[in-house]
Parts: sequence; C-alpha cells; structure tokens
Amino acid sequence: MRTLLLLLLTIVSNTLFAQTENFSTLIAKGKEAYAQAEYDIAANYFEKAVLITPKSAEAHYYLGYCYSKINSSDGKSLTNSRLSQVLKSSYEFELVNKLSPKYKGKLIVQDPYSKLSSEWGSLAISYIYNNKTDSAIWAFNEGKKRGGFSDFILAINKSVLDLCDSNSILVTSGDNYTFPLWYLQFVENYRPDISVVDISLLNTYWYPSFLSNTKKVRFDFPETILDSIEYCEWPESTVKINDFSWVVKPSYENQYLLRGDRIFLSLLRENKFERILYFTSGFNQNDQVGLTPYLTSNILINKLNIHNEKELDFNTFKDKYIRVAQAINKLNTNSELDALFAGNIRLMLLIRISTESKPNQKELFKILDTYFNEKKLPIESIEIKEYLQELRKECFKK
Repeated sequence: MRTLLLLLLTIVSNTLFAQTENFSTLIAKGKEAYAQAEYDIAANYFEKAVLITPKSAEAHYYLGYCYSKINSSDGKSLTNSRLSQVLKSSYEFELVNKLSPKYKGKLIVQDPYSKLSSEWGSLAISYIYNNKTDSAIWAFNEGKKRGGFSDFILAINKSVLDLCDSNSILVTSGDNYTFPLWYLQFVENYRPDISVVDISLLNTYWYPSFLSNTKKVRFDFPETILDSIEYCEWPESTVKINDFSWVVKPSYENQYLLRGDRIFLSLLRENKFERILYFTSGFNQNDQVGLTPYLTSNILINKLNIHNEKELDFNTFKDKYIRVAQAINKLNTNSELDALFAGNIRLMLLIRISTESKPNQKELFKILDTYFNEKKLPIESIEIKEYLQELRKECFKK
C-alpha cells in the first residue's frame, strides 16, 4: 500500500512538473513567435498555455495582443477591424483586469485598460469610415463599459480640448490621446469644432482621404492624388508659408521625406496658419517636420507660436493647471496609463516651479501637495524624486 501511494505521488508530482515546464515553454515560444510577427502561431501557443494555467494574467495579456494583431496589425488596416475579433481580444484584456487589477506582467506597449480603449476605438473608427455612425457610438460605449476610456483619461482629454482655441487643429501621436479624443467628440459631442489629426495615421492610405472627405482639414494636394503620394528624396530645405519660414530635414535615412511628412506639409501649406495648430505633449520631435523650436507649452499641449508670443503668465498658468489637476480625483491607480499621465502632469508643474520666484514657487508647491500626494501617486523615478526634493529644499530654506 505504501509503495502504491509513493508511486501515485511520484506520478502526480511528475505531471505537475511537466505541466509547469510545458507552460513556461509555451509562453517562451509564444513570445518568440510574437516578436517575429507570427501572430497566428503565437496565439496558438498562448491558447494552449491558458488551458494549463487559466489564471495566468500574462498569458491572457499576450493572447489578447495576438488577437488584436490578427485583427488589425497597424493603422493601415484599422478600417478593416472586425467585431468578432475585437470581442476575442477584449475578453482577454478584461480577464487580465479581473485576474490582476494592477497588472504587473511585461507590457508590450499598452496596459490592459488602455488596450481596451484602443481595441474598441479602432472598431469605432472602422465603423465611422464605413458610414456607420450609430455602430461607432455603440463601439465607443461598449469599450468604456468593458474597462476602457477611464474617467481620468477622458477628463484629461477634455482638458486637452479646452486648452485649444476655437476651430483649431490638434495634432496627436498615438492611441493614448487619439481614441479618447475621438470618444469625446463622437459620443459626447464635446468640442467638435477642433480637428483632431493623428500624425502617425497620415502615413496610411485611407486616413488623409478620410480627413479630406469629412472636411476635417484641407490639403493643397488634390484629393485625387492623396492616395498615391509616396516618400521622396528631400535635401534639407527651407519651407516658407506666408511670412514664416523654417528648416525641414529629411525624415528617413537622411535622404528622404516620408509620405506622412509630405502630407502634413501639404496640410500646413493649405491651412496657411489660419487655424491655430497644437501638438499634444510627449510628441516625437521627428514627426513635427522641424517645428519643435517654435512650440510654446500650454500645459498638456504645445502651441505653434509663429508670432513669438510669450509663454503663459504665472496666474494664467496656475488657473489652467488647477483645472487640469482636478482630474486626479478620478485616477485609476491600477492603470499604468493613468499613472503615466498623472506623472507627466506632475512633472510639468515641477518644471514650471523651477522657473518661478520663491513666492510663486510656494503657491505651486501648495497645488502640488494638494493634488499629487506621493502616498497615492508615488514617484517611480529616483531622478525626479531627488529633483523634487532639491526644489523643495531650495524653495523653503531660510
């Protein structure tokens, strides 16, 4: 009897060890296939992995990303997004949030909450592109219901829109701004006067024509050739619009100007700066066609300043900043994206503090301590933490 019991324990132990080893192998192979853009193969590995360990948040996270890539690998295929596939990817990210509300696994790009926004936002834009506005609004609402479009992110993006002048153009870069802004405009009809233009999508073949057809912006390229614009050789050149000129360098291999850059320049030429131009913060300078030195900070956005206007004075900055900071009460502390946005907003205040007189610094420190309590929102960066401590010490020393 004792021998039989030992034999059974050995079999169970070996089975468990084999499954653990098999799970780890499947995850490793899945990640390798994903890195090689073999998304169907990667999904197969992760599907097997979650059968062995159903409560692995990381396995479900990667599986959700695989389904997402199979559905729409990048912005070029965004308009072909399919509801059936979005439901599959959404289920996985929703499950990650249930298993691990504060996901600690390796991030591919976005956390599970912001990925839900991107999945349902992509489907919504696909519907809009195909003239199905009611379906688009449903998709946006469904995304929020399932955990995307957090109250904090929507509040921050309302502030982004509020910081823009009427009938201006807001140039964005990436999902974390673009989809929440589109949500606000389509679902809540919030600030529809502002034309939101995603700079990365200008490289696709569908998006410039979509902007032109919907009258969001105009280009000086004829609409008939927008789809055929390609990259071209481009020596470093001075571009002049009205009385403003600046230098545009090649954006690819020091020799070429990419399709998206050419189309963006076309937008600028046609607009002639009649509509004020803004960029969201955290923008890749390479996507700003040489305009970075001419931008003035306006808290969450940067304004193209062609008339050498002064930066926000202290009181204007303080009042605008407080309106932005009030959104912190809606922060989802489990979301990596929410924490990242909040950290960036805090950093903007630190930068402003460093430029002010001591009386003004003390006022701004009160705002900092009111809205950005470190117990609720810890500072992850040692450098920023030390920078804050040094600023505070210098400001309050006797």
